[in-house]
Amino acid sequence: MVRPQRRAPSWRPFLLFVFLLFLTSGGPAVAKVFDPEVFTLDNGLQVVVVTNRRAPIVTHMVWYKVGAADEAPGESGLAHFLEHLMFKGTETLGPGEFSRIVAENGGRENAFTSWDYTGYFQSVASDRLEIVMEHEADRIKNEIRSNLPKRMFLAVERRDMLEILDYQDSIADVAQDIAELADMRGMVVPEELASAFIDFVRRVVSACEQAERVINALEHLVETGFRGREVARVEAMIEELSRMETDTDELGERVQRLLFDIEDDLGISTIFWYKLIYYVGCMADYAERVGNRLRLFTAN
Repeated sequence: MVRPQRRAPSWRPFLLFVFLLFLTSGGPAVAKVFDPEVFTLDNGLQVVVVTNRRAPIVTHMVWYKVGAADEAPGESGLAHFLEHLMFKGTETLGPGEFSRIVAENGGRENAFTSWDYTGYFQSVASDRLEIVMEHEADRIKNEIRSNLPKRMFLAVERRDMLEILDYQDSIADVAQDIAELADMRGMVVPEELASAFIDFVRRVVSACEQAERVINALEHLVETGFRGREVARVEAMIEELSRMETDTDELGERVQRLLFDIEDDLGISTIFWYKLIYYVGCMADYAERVGNRLRLFTAN
């Protein structure tokens, strides 16, 4: 008896629907129901934005390319069961807490399962979009962490992979802290700091981009069993990342010295600028930690 082949299940999110519905600034609102803007992020996530300006609300959706078609014979209902498991909380949010946050912000949420897809959505006021996007991303990251195998091929421990994921999260979290601080304080770079601060930020961004390249090389390391020329190539990339981080330390110190030179002119703003400079440097520190963790992989 030949069993029909079925598709391998994949819980990688493939489609993010963001319906932006805002009030128009005058005249009758014209609903463009099907006029989507479609693009793909660097991580492969496809984004579809459909704009309708009749009301100041937004519906945010994440669709996974998995459904009832991925169930093995005799296991019907598993896809729907997994849909419900996604509401059971994460490392940062307890069971039902995401739903409570949505409700407290005047929104509603739900999910659905079909033959070949599973979707989650939240409808909230447009100025609350960031809240639901952040918590939905947290839910996705929790699924990735929870379903990592104990070991990946050879010497890559699950714990090590989780640490790398945590460092990547930290870079994004610090970038958000920087943006929020600069926005809330209405910070404008003082002329005396501008040139040195821009050089500092550019070098930090380069370090983060280098860390991304190192992470992308992990797949090739696994394929080669952490042997051969690929190891030497990655080790050279890690060494370059380390040099970049050292550069950011020196550039950051230069900016701090210039900051203290104009401390009397800035007054209390000096404190916030010192904090922001520190945050920017932390991004390079986390980037270097990614490289250091992968260096241990190649040394084993």
